[in-house]
Amino acid sequence: MKILVVLVVVLGLACSFLSCASDIVLDPPPSLVGSYTGWYIYTNQATGVQKTQTITWLFTDQTYNMQVDFDNEGLTDFCICETFGKYSLEDRVRLDQNGSGPPGGTLCDACNDAAVSPVGLFLLDRTTDTLKLVQVESGIRKDIKLLRVPDVVTK
Repeated sequence: MKILVVLVVVLGLACSFLSCASDIVLDPPPSLVGSYTGWYIYTNQATGVQKTQTITWLFTDQTYNMQVDFDNEGLTDFCICETFGKYSLEDRVRLDQNGSGPPGGTLCDACNDAAVSPVGLFLLDRTTDTLKLVQVESGIRKDIKLLRVPDVVTK
């Protein structure tokens, strides 16, 4: 009986080492944490109407915050809601909005329909110095193009 138990234990250990030998271990995706400036582009592919707004964006470890950039040239009359929420990063980025509201400047008193807000699953492209998030659903394309703002070093 002892021989049978020892044999089962040895066989179990051998199988666990052999089965793990060919496993592929992937590194976690690089962090998005940081401050960014860029553009939010909303395109209705059926009509060809495209609206662009300059934005600032902040990623923390688990949250994001998008605001209209009133200090940047290129501000348009496209009034988007400023949004904040949680995000998750895997091979794509999922934005889960916790809240939104009109921007704090003089551009508009209210913001567009919530469907215009960047929410849901976005493809992630970091092949250049611009962080690109892209979502295409039901003929609507949402592009977020972000450039990292250098960290300010104080003495």
